[in-house]
Amino acid sequence: VFIYSHGRDEFGGDLDVSNTIGWFTSSTPVVIKPSGDIVDDLQAVRDVRASVPGNGVPYWATRWLTDDGHAAFEHHSPFELSMNYLGQYQQLERDDSVLRYVDVKKPKATGSGSGLLRTALVETQAIVIGDSLQIKFVYNTRMARQKQLLDWQAKVKDSLLEIANRLGDGVETE
Repeated sequence: VFIYSHGRDEFGGDLDVSNTIGWFTSSTPVVIKPSGDIVDDLQAVRDVRASVPGNGVPYWATRWLTDDGHAAFEHHSPFELSMNYLGQYQQLERDDSVLRYVDVKKPKATGSGSGLLRTALVETQAIVIGDSLQIKFVYNTRMARQKQLLDWQAKVKDSLLEIANRLGDGVETE
């Protein structure tokens, strides 16, 4: 699994980013040996992720910007699965907020250029809006094993509910 980092962290040293717009997104492989217990696995992912140097920026820069990185990490593309946690939009929920979250259904894309490089076969995007975690799965609908992908999505939901029920405040989650 490759986990995205949005690079909103402070950079150390002499790097001047004052004339840039946005942030420096990176993605880092996270590998654990499944224990059979979903909570233990979640904690293992958290621990591995916390130990990644520079929040993944050195890996990402080396992987994509150097010849040695291209050679060393060529087998990392495309990722099988990427996880992108977008965060929690608490600032949009305040009564005095200038902006409000509006749930607008985007039209489905009718296609993309043949030269577009996808970084993952399956992308997951998660966001917290209000008190609800929303997860979106993005993948090619012509990809093989559609039934297995749908079954896996249901298992993800069941696993997240189990985590919420085991680590939550004792209130049953649906």
